[in-house]
Amino acid sequence: MKRSLKIKLCVTGFCLILLFVILNILFTYLWMSPFSMRLTANRMEKLADAMKSQMDLSEDEFQNYIEQIDEDYSTTVTLFDSEKKIIATTSSVKERKNKLGPITEGLFDENVDMLEKGKAVRYFKEKNLIGIKNDEEKKRENGTETIAQKIGRQDNNNESVRIFMIKKVGDNRYVVLNRTFRSFYNATIAAILFDILAGGVIIIIGIFVVWRLSNYVVKPIKEITGVAENIANLQFDTKAPEHGKDEIGQLGSSINRMSEHLEKNLVQLQEDIDNRKKLVRNLSHEIKSPVAVIMGYADRMKAIISKNPEKAVQYCEIISNESTRIDVLVKEMLDFSKMEQRMEELNLETISVKEMLENVATRIREENVEKEFLVEVNCEEIQIVADKGLMERAIYNLVNNAVRHGASEALTITLTGHCTEEKYVVRVHNTGSQIPEDELPYIWDAFYKVDKARVRNKNGCGVGLSIVREIVEAHHGSFEAGNDKTGVYFTLVIPLKPIEI
Repeated sequence: MKRSLKIKLCVTGFCLILLFVILNILFTYLWMSPFSMRLTANRMEKLADAMKSQMDLSEDEFQNYIEQIDEDYSTTVTLFDSEKKIIATTSSVKERKNKLGPITEGLFDENVDMLEKGKAVRYFKEKNLIGIKNDEEKKRENGTETIAQKIGRQDNNNESVRIFMIKKVGDNRYVVLNRTFRSFYNATIAAILFDILAGGVIIIIGIFVVWRLSNYVVKPIKEITGVAENIANLQFDTKAPEHGKDEIGQLGSSINRMSEHLEKNLVQLQEDIDNRKKLVRNLSHEIKSPVAVIMGYADRMKAIISKNPEKAVQYCEIISNESTRIDVLVKEMLDFSKMEQRMEELNLETISVKEMLENVATRIREENVEKEFLVEVNCEEIQIVADKGLMERAIYNLVNNAVRHGASEALTITLTGHCTEEKYVVRVHNTGSQIPEDELPYIWDAFYKVDKARVRNKNGCGVGLSIVREIVEAHHGSFEAGNDKTGVYFTLVIPLKPIEI
């Protein structure tokens, strides 16, 4: 059976409220009586302390003073001396008999030394009505009961609690205050019944409050769960609530960031899949043509090899050229794959742009000694942070592309570089025919060729500019191609500062 978080919160809240109510009843049952008695004894001791300042009053004034205490606090006050002779009292019985009660006498006799030191003597006489042994009963069982306690035990059947407190309030002056609580057991039972009734009301109100609070807590969790299910179904159009800065708000924020990242990664993954499919189709087309030529000339050569050896040699040259073309295609694809892997972790270092451009120009001249062209380098001396091998490969591909597709006569290739704000701009320009404007956005795609006829007198298979694009994007740079009056230019923009990979 499925148990929702809301039900669990409500059950937990109900159990906690019920526990508090039970503890309140238990504490009332066990400790209300002792606590009340000790609280009353403390108040009586404060009254005795206040009485010390009233010792200078006349007999009548002092009598009025203690009678006021008796009336206000329902506490009997008796002032006596060390001979246990009553000086003033609010008890009619003591006044009539002119003698202290047996409990007071017993307490005074046993604790006179303590009283002389200014300490108070307390005594609680109560009936054990709730099944818990009080201090007097424990002392009685252990044989340590005092005289006053033995005397006080005579009235044990009366359902009341009496509190006695004796303290010295002046020279040869002692005061005893006592108070009687009638039907203390009934008061405790009434308090327990009230706690039960109040606890029931608190439980009802608490359940309502917990139910509403659980709605407040569970609602955003349900919304986040719905968003998570949509993400699991690759639906990223909904957002989780981000109310507040608590754990639920942080969870919603994390879910939203995860959704955005997954959406971007899925879009990028789909683009990569589409590019891979396109790459495979183009690669198949590129390989299909030379393979068909090789197969065709190989079949023809079987028929003429004995009749026309010269023609067979010509066919062999064609087959060799097409095989070389396939070999170049495979090598470029391998280079392209290696470049993708290497660009995942760039080896950043500080490099000189001018030195790099001059190295590329020297390499191009050495690899194309049979061709007539001019390579010029004109750039500012500055250093950038980049992967030297990859950046040099990107510029080499642009210059090599200019050599293959530039002007057939009087070809001039110009390499320039300059700073702009926090970026460095490298431009490769070659003289020759222009690229159609509608085809400029596609020349960076693998295997795309402006030459629709795919003439075979030019080497390369159309992945050079794709490699340039990947290298520049890995460096968080940008690229551009365009035409001018004299030819075609390619521009690379690389950040000067280190990039975050």
